[in-house]
Amino acid sequence: MKKEINVYLHIGLHKTGTTAIQRYAFENREKLLKDHGILYPRSGLPEKEKHGHEGHNKLALSFYGYSHPEMRTYFNAFDSNDIIDQFIKEMCEFENKFERIFISSEYLYAPLIYNKDLLIIDEFKKAFSKLSVEPIFFIVITLRRQDDLIESAYKQAVLSERVSGHILDYFNHSRKDYLFYEQLSGFLYGLNDNLFVQFIPVIYNENIVDTFFYSVFDIEIPYASNNKYNESISALSTLMLRKLNEQLFFEDPAYIKRFILDLEKTRNNFNYGLKYLLSLEERKSIIKYYEDSNKNLISKYLKDKHDNGKELFLGVDEELSFKEHDKIVRINREFIDSEVEYRLLLLKEHLLKTKIAKPKKYLVDRYGYRGLHGEIEKINQEGIYGFILDVNSSTESEIAIYIEGKFVYETKANIYAKDIAERFGINFASRFFIPWREMHFTSELMEYLILHKKDNLLNIQIFEKKSGFSIKIPEELLITVTQFFQFVSNLFMIEKEIPLLTGKILKGFILGSEDYISEFTQNKDTLFIERKLIINDILYIKFLLY
Repeated sequence: MKKEINVYLHIGLHKTGTTAIQRYAFENREKLLKDHGILYPRSGLPEKEKHGHEGHNKLALSFYGYSHPEMRTYFNAFDSNDIIDQFIKEMCEFENKFERIFISSEYLYAPLIYNKDLLIIDEFKKAFSKLSVEPIFFIVITLRRQDDLIESAYKQAVLSERVSGHILDYFNHSRKDYLFYEQLSGFLYGLNDNLFVQFIPVIYNENIVDTFFYSVFDIEIPYASNNKYNESISALSTLMLRKLNEQLFFEDPAYIKRFILDLEKTRNNFNYGLKYLLSLEERKSIIKYYEDSNKNLISKYLKDKHDNGKELFLGVDEELSFKEHDKIVRINREFIDSEVEYRLLLLKEHLLKTKIAKPKKYLVDRYGYRGLHGEIEKINQEGIYGFILDVNSSTESEIAIYIEGKFVYETKANIYAKDIAERFGINFASRFFIPWREMHFTSELMEYLILHKKDNLLNIQIFEKKSGFSIKIPEELLITVTQFFQFVSNLFMIEKEIPLLTGKILKGFILGSEDYISEFTQNKDTLFIERKLIINDILYIKFLLY
């Protein structure tokens, strides 16, 4: 009879201390195994410690079959069979030493949002069938109250995505992403009835590492590190950076963050009581929006745990604390605004001096109102259309395109526009067309979109390179991430019929019908794997992202 072992699959969620938990487990692998019989597998982890890469992302993706050639567009290429073989070998090597296995990756959960047919537990079951142990699976998830989670995610968006809008605008664009009950029900629904799976929720708090290991493994960890991982910037610095995003363009968020954190150390006594971005009333309205979803979550998954999930609602003492905070902020508003401007001045001065950032528009006294003009006119399945004109220049303007803060393409005005030429008296191109197929979509960018953006608006930024001037995209032209994937689906079509591999297209991304044949061929000149899909003799392709 096979020995039973508990396998804990920690699936996130995003911004709930996943990095801290993974970093701790990575740094204390030997102690966890020796003292508590918990194996944190080495398979798929980096050879050396690398910040932000201590989780089992590659292992999770390997079990999903993401090593297939068509998926290497989106993720760093690696051989999934090798990683799975390493995992099985590691299980055999430590079989007599561990009683529990701990695997942590947000990829264990994210792909299933888009494809409920992919049951990763079944794939783990196949791997364990080669061992003399019988796995009992536990799904572990960390939850964070939505108002707190949104505030944390917003801070990150202001830094990494150069968001300049109000936090409530950010919430309105992404509110559906935080409906925990609906998201988790989709994940847990349909799990193989023959597999024992227990759901273990852990409520996020300031000491998430201690809380996590005590809640999940019933152990206290005296050697837990007090270091902060993925430390966020303060509320005041977020307001400052939001203003910066309106005025300057910068390419290195990590550099900006380091400077801000250093600045906060010297200006720590000048926050004037500002700790939070959300007011009490804004916070209560957000919590109200998720009230029904959270009640359903508690009723089904959190009953008799964590005081019946009270952490997902605003307590009396906490409400009084937020009320007092709002009062202090109102009293100190003038000082807070002044400090924001002062920090902004210091940061801008440093960035311009070091040439890390560029002005978003020319100085008025040099170029005047007529200096620089530009706007996006159309976004469709072919690409992005617009115009950019510097009337004080005798050549075409050069532009750079960023998606979600990642550089994807650069070009210059490449279409001669007679109407603009006659109006401004120029003889060079002023309109441009940016085709999707020529853009450079990195694995990190696609990975981010798949994991975190889903139904959100796609953040497209187009800058005139010389000045950093941001070319306006009218609100009615903004597209969602789903539309983006529909547009770039054309990149996966081919005209050649030279199949190198025949098999199913991953249903999580491209789905035609239940009866189809797919053929693939790789274009080595691009990052994309172009493919032809034949369904009942009709060329048809559709992205399934809902």
